[in-house]
Amino acid sequence: MQVEPVQRLLEDMRYEVIPMKGVDDQVRCLSPGSVVTVTCSPRHGIERSVAMATQYRQLGYRAVPHVAARLVRDSQHLQAVAQSLQEAGLKEIFVIAGDEAQPAGSFVGALDVLRGLHEIDPSGWQIGVASYPDGHPMMTPTQLMEALAAKQPYAAYMVTQLCFDAEKIASWLAEVRERGIGLPVYIGIPGWVDRRRLWEISLRIGVGESTRYLRRNTHVAKELLAHDRYDPAPLIEAVLEAVDRRGLNVAGFHVNTFNQVCATVEWKQRWVTELNAAKG
Repeated sequence: MQVEPVQRLLEDMRYEVIPMKGVDDQVRCLSPGSVVTVTCSPRHGIERSVAMATQYRQLGYRAVPHVAARLVRDSQHLQAVAQSLQEAGLKEIFVIAGDEAQPAGSFVGALDVLRGLHEIDPSGWQIGVASYPDGHPMMTPTQLMEALAAKQPYAAYMVTQLCFDAEKIASWLAEVRERGIGLPVYIGIPGWVDRRRLWEISLRIGVGESTRYLRRNTHVAKELLAHDRYDPAPLIEAVLEAVDRRGLNVAGFHVNTFNQVCATVEWKQRWVTELNAAKG
């Protein structure tokens, strides 16, 4: 493994946070200019995510609110969301379908929102979309690939769901490229997650993002909770090795911090120090 590419990707990490009490103090552990993405849930709604992203942008961060399609009530609601984003100077957003079993309106998937935003302002957005190397419980692999291809004309990049199998990630990415999908990819990884804190967050947000995700992906929960802390370094190294063997490029890593931002930043700083020492 080459040290320089790893260090570059570590510096370009994106940090995902959940809009809940205490997260503001965690975000302040990041250096100004860091990318902070704010999740969107049925409990808090799109407006809460946009408000927090606006706050973080004002503090000097590159803030990216999530927009969940299934929380959009109608075209007027999407227009209002777009106006709020534009007024706040938030040009980058991450569009997902969302976890609601019953959509709030006619927007049932990310593609619906992507098309709606394109109609509102064809050139006004830098949009990230989700991708699924490890599959999705409600869609077949073929459906997922077709959906990603359909989203490509509207998107600037894609972010993968959490997957702990480096070879699976690399094989999936190779297939994506073979199908003509050239979007830059950010690999989704956990942060330096403390098991106790993870459960505290899950209990505090009830059926929020962490709990829903872990319930849907029990293999992920098992991996995260196997030790007192999860160390992302081995996964990062394995992914880069597997991807490099196939001649594929990764834009960076998207860290699911579960609001343990400060611990993740400290872990990254320790690892960078170790990499510098190894470089001599």
